[in-house]
Amino acid sequence: MFIGYKPEKSKMKQIKIKTIYKTCNACPTQYEGKLSDDSTFYFRYKWGHLSIKVSEIPTDDIDEAVNGEEIINIDEGDEYDGDMSDSRVHYYMALFIRILNDRLK
Repeated sequence: MFIGYKPEKSKMKQIKIKTIYKTCNACPTQYEGKLSDDSTFYFRYKWGHLSIKVSEIPTDDIDEAVNGEEIINIDEGDEYDGDMSDSRVHYYMALFIRILNDRLK
């Protein structure tokens, strides 16, 4: 290898949200969906606590995400809160995707 040679950074594709579904119209705020790498994710906000998890393997089984790796674990509101605004959901989903993509670097 030559001095000063820098190998190309990984050309991994960025992870994006492929599908997202709101699974509960009341409390708690819940979403599930699929990412561009075919893993599933589970978003739940209940009792003032937000958890976003992702499956460890590509799958269509939401239970793999429910029992998967927790990427975001935040206390966002008080103990009786379970309703999250759309703008907060968008904020946390963007943070979730950014964390996943940062792992690819």
